[in-house]
Amino acid sequence: MHALLTLDSDVFNLFDQYGRLKRKFGRHGAQKGSGVWGHELDYNSVLWIKHLDVSTTIETVEDRFLYARMLTTAVLEIARNQQSPFFALVSSPEDNRNVPSNISTLFCAMSNSFWHLQHFRRVGLSPFLAFTDDLGHPSRALIHDCKLPRERPWLAKFASQFSWMCRVRLFFINRSHAELERLLRDFPGVSRLPSWALADEKGNSILHYAVISGNVAMADYLLRAFPPLIEARDMFNRRPLDLLMETFDEEKIPSYGLGIKLPNWAYVVCVSLLSGIEIYQPIQLENIGVQTQSLPIIKAMNAEYMTTMTSTLRIIFHCTCGSCILGTISPRMSYQLLYHASKAAITWSTTAGASDSVAAILDYTLRLRTSFLFVHMHTTVEREWDSLRKAVEIIVNWFVRFFTAELLPRDGTMCSTILTQVPNATPEAAHYLKRDNLEQVVVSSILDKAMETDEWVGNGVIMDECGQDIRALPQCRNDSEYQLLYFRYLFYLQTIERKRRV
Repeated sequence: MHALLTLDSDVFNLFDQYGRLKRKFGRHGAQKGSGVWGHELDYNSVLWIKHLDVSTTIETVEDRFLYARMLTTAVLEIARNQQSPFFALVSSPEDNRNVPSNISTLFCAMSNSFWHLQHFRRVGLSPFLAFTDDLGHPSRALIHDCKLPRERPWLAKFASQFSWMCRVRLFFINRSHAELERLLRDFPGVSRLPSWALADEKGNSILHYAVISGNVAMADYLLRAFPPLIEARDMFNRRPLDLLMETFDEEKIPSYGLGIKLPNWAYVVCVSLLSGIEIYQPIQLENIGVQTQSLPIIKAMNAEYMTTMTSTLRIIFHCTCGSCILGTISPRMSYQLLYHASKAAITWSTTAGASDSVAAILDYTLRLRTSFLFVHMHTTVEREWDSLRKAVEIIVNWFVRFFTAELLPRDGTMCSTILTQVPNATPEAAHYLKRDNLEQVVVSSILDKAMETDEWVGNGVIMDECGQDIRALPQCRNDSEYQLLYFRYLFYLQTIERKRRV
């Protein structure tokens, strides 16, 4: 706590003499963010970021934010190397009454969004944001930050922009590109910010409303109409997957029972196009019913390979938008889709009365998908089904045998072990797994099955055997994705430990 005594009194007054957040800043327990900061001053080091200075010679807002992000990343990395875990504080410029008057309030709001992007979260009801590199800290689960209940006179100043944003929201529903283009030209040029960076009173930009609309054609148009979005879109469209799952109406997210919800992939594509996080190449989305003009994916594919890949991935993903079929989804989202596919397979098998065998579960899933899509691609699906079923059975049987015998090699990752141990007599299956990452479905299914049966006879240290794979997954880009993976495997560990005690 001594490290904080030399700081500004405003910062020190956040906590009492015992290092706990003062009651006046956390009196509204129902508001997210007000109850997660407890004994942070127990950390040996407290990092106080008073302000970031970026050279004024850098004219564009996007470039200044890019340099600020690089600087913040470097500072946090230095702090992490010196002391881990550590606790960092920064004053929220949007809510700080001491901000110099020559700094625009709208720029302060954008700065606030910048700190949120760096995983800083509000400290109770104070005007301060905080960060900790402790992955188990409850602040990591926060998605939205509570807004301070104070008047903001600058809202009236930008009333014309907010009125304009209301018109934009309406235009995302059954409007043509030309009408939206005319509206964008009528943008009230009061600020230096481009129209696509303007936020309304809720903090939402055009990008947010494009995602919520689920209008892929409009999202594709925005991406082409505003080239700067390619470099700067992630700054103004934070938490895209959270927005997808929380904002949409229930009827837009089909439920398959057991709490499993699979979103409409049209909305996933909107998120991907506009956030720049999930899809890393321009794509064509002709299968979704709209003709887009994005550049086609730069990938050499012959007709036979495209047909095979299309039919197979449609079976597994139940996807009709074409994005995952063309291989444009990032590795992290590929894992996420496969995870949901395996969960859906278990649900479908339960409703259909299939056996508990993992191979039978996936086998039934493939049959269901084949029957559903048979009228559209009957010959291709029928040919691919045997190959896919053979690959699944080989890998599932191999995994069960090695899990139950405690013979899983410890000198390599799960995925590499799977691919190297596939019998040489089935090169087609090995090629299929390498090509489409089906091993992730198998791994997820095996682990899920182990939680519900007694087939797992290991010693309860699953992290020693698959932790390398878990940590090797592409870095999560928001809190909910981290929670999805972290708590899933944490629950798995707890389940194994309970079985051992029994």
